Amino acid sequence: MNYYKGLTLYSDYVLKKAPFEKQLLILYFWKKKMQEIIEAAWNDRELLKKKDTQTAIRTIIQQLDQGQLRVAAPTERGWTVNEWV
Repeated sequence: MNYYKGLTLYSDYVLKKAPFEKQLLILYFWKKKMQEIIEAAWNDRELLKKKDTQTAIRTIIQQLDQGQLRVAAPTERGWTVNEWV
């Protein structure tokens, strides 16, 4: 199974069953992992040829389209910009 597909399926399952605090942790670590992949591909364009990188990019685009991830989001201290997106 593809790592990211497995992570997504696991996350979907856990998010339905887990307490809210655990859901936040899962989402935080998922976002950090996606950020690492995107930033690595930005720095090394050869990574764009890898299936895992392509899957991560498609997943991020899907999250944006569904409104689950934002390029910028309001917070109590002003706007937070996700430059990696």
